[in-house]
Amino acid sequence: MFHVDVDKLLGKITERRFTLSSLSDQIGVSRNTLSSYIKNPEKIPYDTINKIVAVLNLNQEESVAIFFAS
Repeated sequence: MFHVDVDKLLGKITERRFTLSSLSDQIGVSRNTLSSYIKNPEKIPYDTINKIVAVLNLNQEESVAIFFAS
């Protein structure tokens, strides 16, 4: 199982000038689904994680720090 650092994720979303609505449009899920994933990050499917990483243009270090936090 993995641990998501939600605070870092939300920070990167803001830093990249996205809102939850605009990010959800880009990754192909509803805003409500994305909000649900933020509240229960262990339920984010791996393919959605990959889409978030791509859309936010996260490098490997950022991706690991956010999606596989210790």
